Amino acid sequence: MSDKLSKISGIAGLKASQPIGATLQIGIKKGFQARGFPDQKDRFHITTVREVDNVKQHHPSFALFNTAPTNFRQSVRGVLVHSSRDQCFEHALSMQTFPKSFRGARSHPQKLPVCRGNGEQAVRWDGNEFQNISCPGRLCEFQDDDCRACKPLSRFVFSIRWPEGSKFEKLSTPLVKFSTGAYGTTSNLLGFFEYIDEAAKSLGAHQYSLFGMPFTLTLTFRTNAEKRSRYPVVTISPDSDVFSFLLNQQEKMNMIKHEALTDESQNTPEVIHGDVISISGPVEGM
Repeated sequence: MSDKLSKISGIAGLKASQPIGATLQIGIKKGFQARGFPDQKDRFHITTVREVDNVKQHHPSFALFNTAPTNFRQSVRGVLVHSSRDQCFEHALSMQTFPKSFRGARSHPQKLPVCRGNGEQAVRWDGNEFQNISCPGRLCEFQDDDCRACKPLSRFVFSIRWPEGSKFEKLSTPLVKFSTGAYGTTSNLLGFFEYIDEAAKSLGAHQYSLFGMPFTLTLTFRTNAEKRSRYPVVTISPDSDVFSFLLNQQEKMNMIKHEALTDESQNTPEVIHGDVISISGPVEGM
């Protein structure tokens, strides 16, 4: 490639998108345009990333998992593939739409949450723009038991790892996203990251990477005697000794080698030409 051509790289305004290949969720809505609460909340489901008529379908590549008996689908092993918590986990209070009793516009025209807060501060849609307001947290009128329009929204991205010797062993290990609107599960996820952080501080490691930390998500149930209800809660636990992981991390990271698109082998005319015709067909003049 000529020096002038090699200096032209990138596309202004084009935002990168994480290569998430599937979604892990509790329960699933049946049929197209399904309404109401998900069914089969006693097991994990691996679904498509995008909705079809507002419903995420079972991912065809994971039919073996999605049709397995319930007891095989109440835990999922994963591994962190990001270096920091902020890259793979986020949580906040979120209200997607105002309740039906609310006077005024119920939803945002671009499907953004109409309110998002952290228990102290929030931004809320007033029908024309977002306004800064104080956030009362659990005392918010929209978190009342009769409303429940506002609740936690937590999102967690990781890579699945299948147990060796299991019938799922040959399934792919995609980057997946797990979302929850439950306080209990959000608390467990937050506690997992804070435990690692405290372990690192005790070792004097103020800067560390989470990359490669193995863990297990387990689906359990809790009961509310007062309301006579039973609801799912996901726990998360490291699958390795955290202290040993942190101590050995630097050595392992130094052994990892990456081949990047900036490598000379990726910038030969033949390779670039092959990339072009693979997405556009024969190049004019060939």
